[in-house]
Amino acid sequence: MLDSIRSARCIEQFSNQAIDFVLFPISPNRRIHPQLEALLERNTTANYKITTMGKWLLLPLYILDKFTNNSFRGTLLRSTIKRHNPDILDALELHNAGYLILKALSKHKPEGLHFIATNWGIDIFWFQRFPKHRAKLEAWMKLADAIRLSVTGVWHRQESLGSLAKHCQ
Repeated sequence: MLDSIRSARCIEQFSNQAIDFVLFPISPNRRIHPQLEALLERNTTANYKITTMGKWLLLPLYILDKFTNNSFRGTLLRSTIKRHNPDILDALELHNAGYLILKALSKHKPEGLHFIATNWGIDIFWFQRFPKHRAKLEAWMKLADAIRLSVTGVWHRQESLGSLAKHCQ
């Protein structure tokens, strides 16, 4: 979510580290948040860039994906993962990013790729009550190597997902 202060703050904390960030937008944005825009323009140790899709194709693909269960953006994300071969993939939002990553990695999660799922707010606790979302939440939690609950800032490793799943019931 390029228009989110949360996204900007999350990646800005790494600006003094030698990390390459490829930002893959998940939803149509009216604008890039000013703090994120400044980060993209600033000369930092970390490198930040937005995928081409984020600049030009996002709105039409977002609309098409509403009818195709994220097929178009899922394919583009899978292609971006293959092209950049990241060590870490972080979904900075449950529904749009998390569900898009489910589509992108549904058939194969590349070896060595660590998936961190960051849940904002109380989404995981609210939406687990709805069968359609609960199935996606369970798949999302199984795919994740770590889950960060932003409300508490608590990190959960894959081996502790059983207790997290019990907590969500």
